[in-house]
Amino acid sequence: MGFLTADYNTTLTLTFDFAFNCATVANAIVPSCGPGVRTLEDQVRVFEDVAPRAWAGAGSDVPALFLVWFGINDVDRPLEWAGQNHTALHAATVERYFELVERLYELGARNFVFLSVPAIERAPRVRQHPLKRQMLEKVMYEDFNTRLRERFERFGREHGDAVPVLVDTVPLFNHVLDNPEDFGANDEFCYGGYDDGCIWADDFHPGRALHEYLARNVVKRLNGTIDGFFEENWNISRSQH
Repeated sequence: MGFLTADYNTTLTLTFDFAFNCATVANAIVPSCGPGVRTLEDQVRVFEDVAPRAWAGAGSDVPALFLVWFGINDVDRPLEWAGQNHTALHAATVERYFELVERLYELGARNFVFLSVPAIERAPRVRQHPLKRQMLEKVMYEDFNTRLRERFERFGREHGDAVPVLVDTVPLFNHVLDNPEDFGANDEFCYGGYDDGCIWADDFHPGRALHEYLARNVVKRLNGTIDGFFEENWNISRSQH
């Protein structure tokens, strides 16, 4: 959100960041990491309280963009638990995900960006597991992403006045990880801090280079589809890799 708000935007933009580390869509389906972590359900409830004041302060004619990136923890966390039906969890999670998106629509949201689950089998923490587990992680996020795309397409069909955009993060992550030197890193494995020159901030979360490249490509994806937010849609080639 920082890159989208500050680096690829020259307009006056108010950003409301509801994200929590280790959040899932719904605790009843896949529990998050603790009681202090707000799930997507929690975040939408908070927005229900904020929305009237946000719309009133900005004005109903001011465009708003809703960006949703969930699924990483919903896929990864159950892999640590025995006896799980992962595809059933994915189906329930994606259905609940779009019930909550529907609530945002009811509250006035019309412009949506959804991000898929990235190539998490390439995260250093996952790489520490045997190859079989790494491949299971890949199969599971691919299943989740397939369900996400199907539900995204249905949402678009059912809401002709909405403008939903789905950004596939897998090729974006893979591009950075396949070319770490182009992004200032020695290899695809190192981690240690958000700004330390590594691709990864820690053994599971992306660092600055991955976030910046993702933000840049979100803006490119929106260009001509959802305009009016990023006046620098034009100039992305200035740091293109």
